[in-house]
Amino acid sequence: MFQVFQIPEKLIDEMILGQEDLKKVVIKTQSDLRNYCFRVAGTVGLMIIPILTEKKLTDYDKKQIVNVRIALQLTNIIRDVKEDYEHGYVYLPQLMLDEFEVSPTELGQSTVSPNLRHLIQSLSEEAFSLYYSKFKVLKLLEQRQDKIALRLAIDGYEAI
Repeated sequence: MFQVFQIPEKLIDEMILGQEDLKKVVIKTQSDLRNYCFRVAGTVGLMIIPILTEKKLTDYDKKQIVNVRIALQLTNIIRDVKEDYEHGYVYLPQLMLDEFEVSPTELGQSTVSPNLRHLIQSLSEEAFSLYYSKFKVLKLLEQRQDKIALRLAIDGYEAI
């Protein structure tokens, strides 16, 4: 698959590195969060799109693909804050928790504090801004059914 579709093999290595969260990786900064999102989601997009299109991807195309995949992963993180915390994972950057004055224990509570709500709002705004790249990504696909399937998946996550 990597040879047929000219997919760089380093992407699978990056994706595997992203699975380090099994070792309880600590995300300190928003840069760490973006890096994590790239590894677990951006790499997947960069491996799938060449299979769905015969076009040679430019760096601009790749950036748009990664933006959408990061938006999808941020949506997962936002949606699952409490559940992840209950399983021992915190994907919200420590510096953001500090900035918004949110203690990690608040992540597992039944009610959402105003400070946590503001932090989540900040990440949501970032995700929404990244979702705009979907229009560029959809233009890469030639097949109508591929466009529809991808659009449904992206729109479903964006609605979350």
